[in-house]
Amino acid sequence: MAPLFLGIALVMIFFTGCGGEAANKESPYIGTWPAFAMSADGMTVSFERNNPEGIAIKILEDGKIELKMGKDTHTGKWEEVENGIEISSGKDKGPGTLEDGVLTLDIEGSKIHFHKQDAEQTAKEKEIVDGATMNMDVNKLLELME
Repeated sequence: MAPLFLGIALVMIFFTGCGGEAANKESPYIGTWPAFAMSADGMTVSFERNNPEGIAIKILEDGKIELKMGKDTHTGKWEEVENGIEISSGKDKGPGTLEDGVLTLDIEGSKIHFHKQDAEQTAKEKEIVDGATMNMDVNKLLELME
């Protein structure tokens, strides 16, 4: 469980910057993406879908990102690159990939998996959830992080 706490802490630290540039308005990345799972050190924890009090990333047309983790909101920026997106905050950067409706952000080895808000569950999402080590209430996880 400690690697997951570390992963969430790294994500919170990563998103302390702000800014952004104009992005592609037609990009498939634009929108709100609730987290449904997190992976670190060979362990995956899944969360309930579309939890408004959980973890979600909002990718905006202007190149900015808002990451909501419970009551906290962190900002950063994003840009589309050849193999997905790159998110950044200050000097820190991390890749994101989109596969079968699942956006996966890789922050220093911890991966957070998101689905587009209100989208149907895809085969990739089902595969990640079915392979999860455990299911946890994301609100409880965030409480433990406080």
